[in-house]
Amino acid sequence: MGQIFDRLFRIAKSYINDVGSDGFVFDSEEKRLRDAIDELNRSESTADAEDKRRAGENQEREKAGPAANESGMTVAGACAELGLPPTASTAEIKAAYRKLIKKYHPDLVASMGKEVQEVARVKSRAINKAYAFLEDAKGF
Repeated sequence: MGQIFDRLFRIAKSYINDVGSDGFVFDSEEKRLRDAIDELNRSESTADAEDKRRAGENQEREKAGPAANESGMTVAGACAELGLPPTASTAEIKAAYRKLIKKYHPDLVASMGKEVQEVARVKSRAINKAYAFLEDAKGF
């Protein structure tokens, strides 16, 4: 995000310098460009602060260990849903998720009976919920 703001800042600044070199800068144009640069600078510092806040939250979450979320899910429970031990790495979690979602995705059983479709829907929701919890808990 910071790269985008930096690029926009340089473009706006070069525009001010280019327009100013021929002596035909209108005060209103320069003011609008300077306001835009100021806004970009504020937005960038806000984005940096948000990134730092998120990093702090992830560190706190890691220190807290396998805490449960509002629905009662734990890291161990989420890993078990994916067929993994609680110590599974990020790569193992992602691989297990892809494997299971391919197996239980509702679109793959659309031609089968309603009961099979419902089982696939329930199982894929549980897989997605476990994976989303692990994404949040482990910060990936």
